[in-house]
Amino acid sequence: MSLINALVVYARDLSGVSRFYQAVLAGQISEQHDDYWIVIAPGMEVVVLSTPLTRALPVVHEPLPRQDVAIKPIFIVDDLQRVREAAVATGGGAKPVQAEWRFGDFRVLDGWDPEGNIIQFRQKAA
Repeated sequence: MSLINALVVYARDLSGVSRFYQAVLAGQISEQHDDYWIVIAPGMEVVVLSTPLTRALPVVHEPLPRQDVAIKPIFIVDDLQRVREAAVATGGGAKPVQAEWRFGDFRVLDGWDPEGNIIQFRQKAA
């Protein structure tokens, strides 16, 4: 598989955040280390990285979407409903079906990972 894009996510909970990205991107965890895990999905690599700063912060068990971020990653996925279910099942979340919208040739869904980082998913519209 050749990579098209890569993303580094800083996290307090390496395992939880890595499993979230594995589930929503239908990927696999390819490496696990004390300070980073790597998730590989079609065309994408997500490096979940712990730093001394993130290790010192408490783990949030019920994150709220963070609205004060400067960037929102976008992932092309095969099925928004599968992503919604996977996000919730792995400690993150996603907006309801009624909050989806159309952008160009895509249906769009905003969600968040287990630490509240906002992300967007796009599915090719039928």
